[in-house]
Amino acid sequence: MLNKKPKVLFVTSLFSPFQIELAYEINKIGIFEYYVAFTIPYSPKRGKHWIVNIKDGYKQYIIVANDDMSLESTSIWAAKTIVKINPKIVISGFYKGPIFKQILKATKSIGAILGFWCESPNLLYPKLMVKIYQNVILKRNLNHGRFILAIGHRALKIYKEIFSYHVELIPYAQDLSLHFAIRRSPKSDNEMMTLLFSGQLVKRHNIHLIAKALVKLYKQYPNKFRFVIAAYGPEENVFLNIIGKEAELKKLIIYDRRYETWEDRVRPFSYSDVLVYPSKYSGWGLVVPEAMASGMLVISTPYVEAARYYIKNGVNGILIEDNLNEIVAAMEWCIHNKETVFEMGKRARIDAQEATAENVARQFCNSIRQYL
Repeated sequence: MLNKKPKVLFVTSLFSPFQIELAYEINKIGIFEYYVAFTIPYSPKRGKHWIVNIKDGYKQYIIVANDDMSLESTSIWAAKTIVKINPKIVISGFYKGPIFKQILKATKSIGAILGFWCESPNLLYPKLMVKIYQNVILKRNLNHGRFILAIGHRALKIYKEIFSYHVELIPYAQDLSLHFAIRRSPKSDNEMMTLLFSGQLVKRHNIHLIAKALVKLYKQYPNKFRFVIAAYGPEENVFLNIIGKEAELKKLIIYDRRYETWEDRVRPFSYSDVLVYPSKYSGWGLVVPEAMASGMLVISTPYVEAARYYIKNGVNGILIEDNLNEIVAAMEWCIHNKETVFEMGKRARIDAQEATAENVARQFCNSIRQYL
């Protein structure tokens, strides 16, 4: 009788197509059976294109909670899922709250190893609160585990300071094959530069600064660029109020954000040249490797973890501070240097190979196998 493969279960929150794509690749490697349990089945904020069908042969590895469950019921569901699958390793995306408590309890009950896979704490909180949070809640709860997979350099630094065991950086990843398949050609001098924002229209992405930057840019270069918005969110009115001061500028704004399928989200990357993503905080930022894999230049900040991880400033992208002058200067530079933008996009596409689900799956398996 053949020995069964050990099981590894990741319990996380929102149902995410990119996590499913990574799960496919991890199971293809075949060192262990990898399961993902999602406690939130769907978020309208993300759009219906986030609802994807699971491939045949993988359905047993993806477990999703019902959408009508209370927090208490979801916590119990998570615990029951752990006991039912009976994995050797439980990886928790939670490190506090009732769901974490049930994960911890269930993991102990089956004698499994507990690990974590987490972004850094939200540093938009006041510094004193962050410090208390790190030293009290995080330190106490994380030390129930044997390892932490940190998402981004900021998370790596924080968790190494408060956790005495194994901490390693393992990023998010996704299938980027459709992005790599996009064909690119350099823009001529008389062609408009196409700038893109993709993500969510929320404050932490500095939507008001993007709008102000577009107004300034338009006053100098009214026929040199267009701007694509592939996003929804509460900051849309702020954006519209600012650009509304220039009636003609509004005609240069393209909205490409109605997607029926997960693959549809690739569309705005296919005809855009530059991703403008000057956020003041992002726990990762999947749009950064998406844009790079598409052959685009990315303008971002070191406060976006994916940008900090993948972008080599002035080589395959541009890193700036999140202020108006630097956003304007970076976009202006792109308008004047179309050929260089194209060449940097080619380099970005090469470097984005590191961000594929296939590559990160290998990193993930190499990290986990020591605990099997």
